Amino acid sequence: MRAVHGVLRGVVAGGIAKHPGRPWRNDSSGNGPPTSASCAHDGDRVGRFNPQLAAANPSRPRNVFKNLLLAIAATLVALLLGEGAVRAAIYFLHREPIVASDRHAGWKGRPHLNAVEVVVAGMRFRVSTDELGRRVLREPADTIAAPTVVFVGDSYTFGLGVSDSETFQWFLSKQMPNRRFVNLGVPGWGTDQELVNLDDFLNANRGRIISDIVVLVTENDFSDVQRTFDTYLGRRKPIFHAGPGGLETGAFRLNFVDRLMDHSRLTWLVRSKLASLYRLVQIDPAGGEEVVVASLVGIRRLGESRGARLHVFAFRRTRTKSAVSDRTWSSFLNRSGALDMTDSIRVGSGGDPFALDGHWSAEGNRRAARVIRGAL
Repeated sequence: MRAVHGVLRGVVAGGIAKHPGRPWRNDSSGNGPPTSASCAHDGDRVGRFNPQLAAANPSRPRNVFKNLLLAIAATLVALLLGEGAVRAAIYFLHREPIVASDRHAGWKGRPHLNAVEVVVAGMRFRVSTDELGRRVLREPADTIAAPTVVFVGDSYTFGLGVSDSETFQWFLSKQMPNRRFVNLGVPGWGTDQELVNLDDFLNANRGRIISDIVVLVTENDFSDVQRTFDTYLGRRKPIFHAGPGGLETGAFRLNFVDRLMDHSRLTWLVRSKLASLYRLVQIDPAGGEEVVVASLVGIRRLGESRGARLHVFAFRRTRTKSAVSDRTWSSFLNRSGALDMTDSIRVGSGGDPFALDGHWSAEGNRRAARVIRGAL
């Protein structure tokens, strides 16, 4: 029996020698067996934090804190390197963002762009915007007395795919030099956002003479007004519903990521790529007709309050099969009184009126200017 006890005592002593960091109380030679109390302490190492263990090994908390700081520093360095790499890629590939966050509409045109070269869907063009993010146009000699024509719409109105001097508003400014033209078009907008932005513009320009408001409705609007998230830009927007008294909307506030996208190109890239997953969600365009029509009613009321004439034009894609059914399109034209300019863009002499993705080329914008000038 004594022999067995001696063997066990030697095994335990050997284990202690291999793990000197354990807070066991050995004899003066360092080879004594662990006591029952020390074994209890050793069990606490697995179950919960023990102050006595921390006191016995004071370097452990410092090591944890040091490792935490190193992990944070490594993460920050990785993010900075990623941000720099994305900015370099944007510069060389000409993929500079052309929109920025807006607290009312979700996003708007990015301000202070000075002939920035942009490549979108294979289209290469230059964009200039003013301090409010609006596409730059030719100004008349007398900008104060000249009646103002306001254009409302999405990427077609903005002039996606063509340079500043190739938009239909630029052509009109050359043909009608005594008018002042303002382009409120923004890529990705639905008719509901256009109403919100027009209201902001009119409130900010109460002393300006507004002679005409031109609205361009495309088939994209019927889906855009039903989304809370743009599937290409990665931007959030307010959602509206057509009610008995007109459009109704819930509370909308920009969140931290919305604002961060204006400053971090890495955030912009990641979120815009994740947004593409929303394209898998099928939306019936017919479900947006009520909101589009109600938005136009709101725009008409705003125009009447300023004594402005309203002109509504509609355009339907022709390169690919239209997402809007013939029934929905005909119903919309009858209810809104919009002039369908699709055939006027598609048929005519000159070059191809369409760019690679179905937006208007310079020739397409020239034909649109011809149609709109007839109404003005």
